[in-house]
Amino acid sequence: MVFATPIGHTRNRVDESRPHLDQYQGVASLPSLFIPPQVCSAASVHALRLFGIVVVVLCAAAAGHAFDDEFKPSGVTWDVDGGPIVYVMDPAGSDDIDDGSDLQAVRDAFRVWACAPRTKLRFEEGEGPGPRVMDLSDGKNTVFWDETGTDCFMGPATLGIASLPTEGTNTASDICFNGFHHTWGVGRDVDIQSIAMHEIGHFIGLNHPCDNDDDQSSCLSVSDAIMFPQWSGSPDRELRRSELAAVASLYPLGEGDTSGCDGPFRPGERCGCNDECVEGFVCAPDVEGTLRCSTTCSGSNRDCGDGSTCILDVPQDGQEAIGLCVRASNELPGGAICSSNTQCASRLCAAVIDLGASICQVSCDNDDDCAGGTCSDGLCLGGFESEECPVDDEEPDCACTSSNATSSAPFGVVVSVALMGLLRRRRMHRGGAS
Repeated sequence: MVFATPIGHTRNRVDESRPHLDQYQGVASLPSLFIPPQVCSAASVHALRLFGIVVVVLCAAAAGHAFDDEFKPSGVTWDVDGGPIVYVMDPAGSDDIDDGSDLQAVRDAFRVWACAPRTKLRFEEGEGPGPRVMDLSDGKNTVFWDETGTDCFMGPATLGIASLPTEGTNTASDICFNGFHHTWGVGRDVDIQSIAMHEIGHFIGLNHPCDNDDDQSSCLSVSDAIMFPQWSGSPDRELRRSELAAVASLYPLGEGDTSGCDGPFRPGERCGCNDECVEGFVCAPDVEGTLRCSTTCSGSNRDCGDGSTCILDVPQDGQEAIGLCVRASNELPGGAICSSNTQCASRLCAAVIDLGASICQVSCDNDDDCAGGTCSDGLCLGGFESEECPVDDEEPDCACTSSNATSSAPFGVVVSVALMGLLRRRRMHRGGAS
């Protein structure tokens, strides 16, 4: 873990009531690490590559000019085409709150970003508890409070911190709130949703809209950006024009995509029945039995997109076999369309004439041999049923409200990717956000 160590602790102030960024002249991951003072001689923020780790060093304020763009991307974004970004929370939340409103405020912050217009960005809360550690190798996107000052090593001016890889496609990020130096609340004290919205901005790939984080005059104003590097001290829960432009640009809806945060839902999102999914998709159980919007596929129409594969079902009445697109690992299960033996867990990819495709072949005697799939003519295939919406004769429009309905799992595979990333830290400061 990389953590900030104050060396020659100096605090710049915007005014006497609003402390600005703490001055850090060094960042340490080993006791012997030393960053020379010349690093801070020219600019306010430096990225150094030390021992293969990228660290951000905040130095004294330097002259700057007003940022003249809408937003500043970090260069790290998520692949959201296969489903929502899943985060987990430590159920302990903040020590200052005991009614669960702290965790709900974090959920509300994620929802504000997901409900921005013209974006396919979506989130889902996974099963906790999330680990109380900032570790990009654990495969979990964790949100938690550091109540001891030893989990995330934040200084007293720091309200929150987000860790993420340094470039490319994000696969893991964590958010930590400073519960050791600050008192948290909902609509009072340090407002949780305000700070969470800022840190989620870093989480999805945004930097501060500034030319120089230490010089406010080089940033979009606080009234123009929730990603402004300082918190005003008052609840601030609405995305500005700059953030709305950011999510629409970084995670744009495709042409004809009518999905929204309240439905219709995109592939990988939870659903209650077919009509809750965008047109062309079905609501079918995943491998864990959770109903999600998915697309169907066949031997002749097998394109499921990057990171997914088509697992064919048993053909009916001489018709073409229809399957379901599922997220796939490097070792495909029986019934999955393949092109080589090395793709299959069984190491056997062979053509099946009745299916019109080559599939990963797993021999079976009955359905029990197929881990949720169907045994057909001695081979394991998929097996899924989509969830039809109930029809009310008096009110023919579908009114499905369940988002957690379950059924038997299809024969599929979901990959959990845990990549060790290089940490980049983003801090939010009382009077200032980072």
